Amino acid sequence: MMSMRTLDTCPRKTAGFTLPELIVVMAIVGLTAALVVPNLNQVYNTVKGRLEKEEVIGRLNSLGSFAFSNSVRIDSNAFLKKPILENYLPDGWRAQGDFVFQPNGACLGGDLQLYFSEVLIESRSLSPPFCQIELD
Repeated sequence: MMSMRTLDTCPRKTAGFTLPELIVVMAIVGLTAALVVPNLNQVYNTVKGRLEKEEVIGRLNSLGSFAFSNSVRIDSNAFLKKPILENYLPDGWRAQGDFVFQPNGACLGGDLQLYFSEVLIESRSLSPPFCQIELD
């Protein structure tokens, strides 16, 4: 019987990666990380700010329901004077304007400015009777 010879195309001595190849790959990974990592903190802060803004707008959109269930009149001064609303918004957030929510839950309309750390974040005109703020 005749045996077949196989051709060894990859000698055992050259299997794997060489040190220069590994160093080049590590350098590329390091440069990529050096470009990406500084931006991660900015991306995190942007996402965190957006989520907080959505939470605050959700709370402001529920002011009519809050006024109705607690039988209170709510205006921009209610966040400062009434202990029931002093912790309604997260720390650093402040609502200001000439809006009014009646104890029956109806809104009379007006303007609303939303501030975070004394920086104006949003300014909207509220339309009665519900005065909902749409997210952009």
